[in-house]
Amino acid sequence: MSHNQPGPYGPPPIPPQQPQAPGAWGPPQQPGPYYGQPPMPPQRGGGKGKAIGIAFGAIIAAGAIGGGILFFTSGSNGQDDSRMKPYTIALPEKLLDGKYTKQSLEGAKETEDLSNDAKAKEMGIVNGTAVKGSYRNDEKQKLRVTGIYGEIADPGKTADAMLAKMDENQKRSAETFKTSIETVSPTAVYHPNGFDGTVVKCLTQKADRTAGPTSTHTEVSTCVWADSSAVGIVEHQVTKTSGGIAGTVTSAGGNVMSAKDLSEATANIRNEVRKDK
Repeated sequence: MSHNQPGPYGPPPIPPQQPQAPGAWGPPQQPGPYYGQPPMPPQRGGGKGKAIGIAFGAIIAAGAIGGGILFFTSGSNGQDDSRMKPYTIALPEKLLDGKYTKQSLEGAKETEDLSNDAKAKEMGIVNGTAVKGSYRNDEKQKLRVTGIYGEIADPGKTADAMLAKMDENQKRSAETFKTSIETVSPTAVYHPNGFDGTVVKCLTQKADRTAGPTSTHTEVSTCVWADSSAVGIVEHQVTKTSGGIAGTVTSAGGNVMSAKDLSEATANIRNEVRKDK
């Protein structure tokens, strides 16, 4: 993967510094690897690694870990998924009963081979393939889905490693952009209906930012699921904007899903995107 392109791990919870074109995910960041580059990578097309990089970067953006979470603990808070059928991931055009529609990645790739990615292996993912997609509903709420499927020996440990990297990158990004991020619901384990994997962990955050005449209030809920076949990140973002030049700023309606609600949505999304081997 080229080091001249943003890596694939992290959705942006920090509001952008200025109005952006539709579909943009925030100001460009420094290049980074799939597993924890700074959040808010641009959505424009690019070279190898950018496509998936955007999605997992998104993860990181929403991943403020705190409140006594213990990382790198084998099988942490998980359940047995030995009866689960192995699967791959394919992202459909619509998600959640057709409410969210896939958006263009503007030339970026939707899939990426991570079978030789050293950082993927460090996080316990063997023979990995990354998949990512950006979705939006009629209220301009954003839904980002990123998954890496392959062979995961210790799903709980991989989920915690991903969350830890998200936290690390978010803190760095918040310092860079002088943004204060508040945790609304700290990271916790959820048990959504119909989930037959190992673990689901979710959190909710919010941030406010003012740049010139434009003010933004962003709320983001993020869930990470993990099992022996895949680790996935689902991020729901609602950004409300005021001020700025008329016609150049878009603002979402409605409210962000709570961590609990997103955990249920995550289980449904996982069922919609999984394809049995």
